[in-house]
Amino acid sequence: MKRKRTTIYLKRNGKGPCDVCRRKKRRCDGEKPCSRCVKYEFHCTYQQRALQRTAGSNSYVQSLEERLKTVEALLREAQTADGGSSAGSPTPSPHGPGVELTIRAIRGLNNPLTMPYSGDINFADLSDTLQSLSINGANQLQGFQGKSSHAMLVKAVVDLKSHTAPTTAASPADMPPASKPWSSRTWDTDPPRRNYIFPAQDLTQTLLSLYFSNINVLLPTLHRPTFEKALAINQHLHDDGFARTVLLVCALGARYSDDERIYLFPGALNTAGSVWFDQVQLTLRGQPNLYDLQCYCLAAQFLDRTSGPRACWTTVGFGIRLAQDISAHRSKKRIGTILPEHELEKRAYWVMVLIDAQCSAALGRSLAIQSHDFDLEMPVRCDDEYWEASVLGVAFQQSPTRPSLIDYLVCQLNLNRILSLALKILYSTNRIKSLISIGDKGWEQKLVVEFDSALNTWFDSIPPHLHWDPAREATDVFFNQSATLYCSYYLTRILIHRPCIPAIRRSANSNSLPSLTICTNAARACSHVAEIQQKRRPCNPLLFGQTAVFTAGIVLLFNVWGETRGRRTLDADLTDVHRCINVLRAQQERCPPAKPLLETLEQLVKMDRPQRSMGMVSPVVTPASPLSSTPSPYDEALPDPNPAPPTVAWPVYNPALETLDENDRHMFSFHPGPGEAPARAPRVVNPQSTAPTASPSDPSIPPYANIPPYTDTTTFASGSSSYAGPLGNSLPPFNSDADANNLQMEMDVDMAALWSVAPTGFEVSDWDSFLSNINNMPRDC
Repeated sequence: MKRKRTTIYLKRNGKGPCDVCRRKKRRCDGEKPCSRCVKYEFHCTYQQRALQRTAGSNSYVQSLEERLKTVEALLREAQTADGGSSAGSPTPSPHGPGVELTIRAIRGLNNPLTMPYSGDINFADLSDTLQSLSINGANQLQGFQGKSSHAMLVKAVVDLKSHTAPTTAASPADMPPASKPWSSRTWDTDPPRRNYIFPAQDLTQTLLSLYFSNINVLLPTLHRPTFEKALAINQHLHDDGFARTVLLVCALGARYSDDERIYLFPGALNTAGSVWFDQVQLTLRGQPNLYDLQCYCLAAQFLDRTSGPRACWTTVGFGIRLAQDISAHRSKKRIGTILPEHELEKRAYWVMVLIDAQCSAALGRSLAIQSHDFDLEMPVRCDDEYWEASVLGVAFQQSPTRPSLIDYLVCQLNLNRILSLALKILYSTNRIKSLISIGDKGWEQKLVVEFDSALNTWFDSIPPHLHWDPAREATDVFFNQSATLYCSYYLTRILIHRPCIPAIRRSANSNSLPSLTICTNAARACSHVAEIQQKRRPCNPLLFGQTAVFTAGIVLLFNVWGETRGRRTLDADLTDVHRCINVLRAQQERCPPAKPLLETLEQLVKMDRPQRSMGMVSPVVTPASPLSSTPSPYDEALPDPNPAPPTVAWPVYNPALETLDENDRHMFSFHPGPGEAPARAPRVVNPQSTAPTASPSDPSIPPYANIPPYTDTTTFASGSSSYAGPLGNSLPPFNSDADANNLQMEMDVDMAALWSVAPTGFEVSDWDSFLSNINNMPRDC
């Protein structure tokens, strides 16, 4: 017999708690007066009304739904990847927790930048509201206020107070006089306007044209129509911010001019533009604005061409902090429409982020800002003439028949995302590495593979008009953009694989990463591209080219010192070293920072090869051992969950084939291990297909420049793999372990030691110490 359920309804008191119990959050019986107030002799009142619960924000609910969809998609992908395992027993990850998180971050580098969460958008709106404080109708920005700022705390208190009962305000006579933070202070006022000396009218127009045709196409900081319109109405004569911008533009344009009026001293190329740069005072005595942001951006570009990466790194770091002060690092998509002022802020900010990463890589220093500290979207792929609606009827709409010049900047910024994370992970301190390597001693090799795969994915995304084509007209703006982009790409590949080079002396086996080969091939390709660009545009030094060319020369020179291969290949490498020297020598007058790099490289070339104290290290097929560029105590203490890391199968180096001759393609195959897939899925082609080689039609173009463009045409078979490059079957198939032994780069122990102590940056003092250490090494008798 079923028992009857009885529902007990609790009788609820219609009265709420009194004001005292509500404030103290104590239980109240609702009587007048209540028992608690009677006990403690409080004045019991029922004037304060209960707060009404507001409905949840729709934007917050939508953000939760989006996150739920993302998590469900990730779970489906994980289930698909683990389809071979049983449903009830999840497959443990072969990586440690730190490596797993880092791999996920690397694999997301080529994804589009995500939209900011609704909470961030609401916070940004609130920050804009706090910035809109004004006196006498003038909009006086108070600077960006972050979530942990005092302003946000005051806002929370004000919101809480708005829900409470109004209290009796004190008499104004009883209150102390309030301070006025908006009042002017002596140290915050703008300095008096200086009497600037501008170049002559005809020279000004020439310098502006040189700036926009040589610099702004690579680092688009300014909007040319807006700039020229303001210059035409003589805004620089009464606007101090715009006047400083004009002077810096003239100083940068002078670096590409031969006019005698640009020098401090007659014929002194290294002083070109200094007469206008020295007039600009980069100080902040007042509220910063867009012109201040542009001035720091332009000044950093000038210092990079005159003083070197040290001064540029410091200046651009301050400029990034300035951009944060005016909230240029936060997304503006919530506004709905694209405003020219916001797009100019975005351009200046992204250009400084790009310069900061390049200088940090050159100096071996940390970045001024990390990618998780800003949520700014990429610049709009729209040329300057399409900003206004009068051209195509719609503002910020690029012509479909014309590639945008901003495509280069977006590609460079996407490459910059890979470079920045690689610098943070692979060149960090041991404290960071100890967190990543927990439970996984082979972490460095795995992350290098992931970085290389991300780099290959980025390379496939380059637009066709930016592909490297040596036969392109030198006057074509895409020629210079392509050369700059490819040299940055080769430098990034070298920086990614360099930490694994010293490990060759500890583990020489076919399963180890051929990092020395990859760095050498990238260095060859970089030297070829830089030489072609220098010969065809001698008065236009390659942007960030000094770092890339010097790195390529060092890699090739170390490879020559190895003396482990045929004489013909070593002579070719030495020829490439002299290519790098010639490029730096041609740039040293217009770019003085290239001179110390040139002298260092020349001293290394003139030195005798260091004495080898031991014989060759022949490659031996042994179980793979973990790689680590910097041995530290935690490498010994941590347990090894994977005693034999799996073989990594991946394309060694392929895009360099575009600029290498046939003799340089001697190690472009790889051997996939049993049951392993390549880091990036290849495309299958007919192994019998061949691509014809072109003969140079222009005597000024080297023979290697006419090799057809590279296509990823790697074929796989079980237990073997073969590579089919632009020359078809000119390379033999790679199908045996013996071939793996023959293809493994030999390297003597002393050369690996040189790699392990070589400076990571380009400070002259570091390389002087390195040279002195080499001079103290014994020589051959």
